[in-house]
Amino acid sequence: MNIWKDEKPASYLPLAEYAANVRTVSREEFARLRPGPVLVVGGATLIGNPRDDFMTLSTPALHLDPLHDPNAFVVPVVKRSDTFPGIVWVGRDRPCDVWLPVQSVSKLHAQFVVKPGGGMELMDAGSKNGTFLNGKKLVDKKPAAPVEGDLIRFGHYDVRFFGPAGLWEFLRQPGG
Repeated sequence: MNIWKDEKPASYLPLAEYAANVRTVSREEFARLRPGPVLVVGGATLIGNPRDDFMTLSTPALHLDPLHDPNAFVVPVVKRSDTFPGIVWVGRDRPCDVWLPVQSVSKLHAQFVVKPGGGMELMDAGSKNGTFLNGKKLVDKKPAAPVEGDLIRFGHYDVRFFGPAGLWEFLRQPGG
């Protein structure tokens, strides 16, 4: 069973859907239709009982670039609730704003902090398997600023970080 096909939040869309948009709209229109930063994540397979609150995913291969995964999808980096405004929580626990139910991702793994002047910073939240930005492990509670196309690893799960313009640019490239 592929959890992203059957269980993912409605806001998690296939990368192919985003790619179809860039062929028909300008960068400005794309940014209006798909505002805010996103993570491009690879496909994964469910382990355990889908009714179990502790269900997790196993990625078939680690350290693969999600941009080249035919099952990749896009996860908005946005707040889903009013709790802790300005902080977008990433973790394996369903209430997290960015829900990644993957074995190596902690229940509350990391956080994106929205900066007052715009932009975001990424911090590890004391996770067991660490958070990495372009291969460099983040020190607990010390922020780092991801930029367009950066590779982020939560535990052993790789994702790519993009803003709307950067994703539009990437998807317009041959092979993107």
